[in-house]
Amino acid sequence: MTTHEQHHRATQQRKETALDIEPVAPGRWIAHLPDGLDLPLSAELPDHRPRVRDLDLAAWLGFERPRNIRNLVKRMVAEGKLRGVEVCSTVKQTPGGRPGQEFHLTREQALLVATQSETPRAWELTELMVQVFDAVIDRQRTPAAAPSAPPMDTAMAHAIAQALAVVPQLAAQLTDLRAEVALLRADVSTGVVGPAVAMAEVVLPLRRIAALRATTRPALRSERRRAENRLRSILGHHGPGSSWAMLPRRLLDVAQRQLRLWLDGAIGAHAANLRASQGRLPLPFTTN
Repeated sequence: MTTHEQHHRATQQRKETALDIEPVAPGRWIAHLPDGLDLPLSAELPDHRPRVRDLDLAAWLGFERPRNIRNLVKRMVAEGKLRGVEVCSTVKQTPGGRPGQEFHLTREQALLVATQSETPRAWELTELMVQVFDAVIDRQRTPAAAPSAPPMDTAMAHAIAQALAVVPQLAAQLTDLRAEVALLRADVSTGVVGPAVAMAEVVLPLRRIAALRATTRPALRSERRRAENRLRSILGHHGPGSSWAMLPRRLLDVAQRQLRLWLDGAIGAHAANLRASQGRLPLPFTTN
């Protein structure tokens, strides 16, 4: 059998044999070749093009001394037969020594080096080399398909839709609750009675007392101011920011006791006036 026939037969056998490209890490593969050898390839450089390391290519091509391929690459670069070769530093072989250099070759560069290598396997493996690189490129273009989600039960989908429909209402209620909690926290943190307590426990009792003491509308306003000023003086609650809502909680008991005393006195005085005038005095003013 001639050399040409051997080459043709080997080529046909390689076409009939499927390549096994095994991903070992992101951007790295190992091609398990029909001849029993493994060829590592990587696409870790910025352009993401698949490349083969010079020593791995030399071992596959059958170099007696794989490092001789680096001399071949350097010579081809110097002669202008090879361009754009990526050069990477290798680990230092001996302490204090210089790191070496290795070449990472693309498909086209690897083919050119193979044709100039003059090894017995060079021409025989040229077509297989193209298949290896093309298989890796195909792997890059075809990402693994994500598993499809299982179909959702109709009843479950309806339940989810109903739950989602009430989300806006729950969100509004949650907003209101947060506002109320914020007000309560503000009252507790500042130690004041707040607007609601101030109205019920201070402002309305002052109005009732003034209405019992006054007999005319101008007198009503005067009694309100007089009673309020007396209470402020007793409590020491006056000056800027001294609204009744800002009354310290520790003074609330004192204010309540004083207001009860005044209210009892005002009721008793009003009743006495009614008896003295035989009920002809006008009714007390409203507290509104």
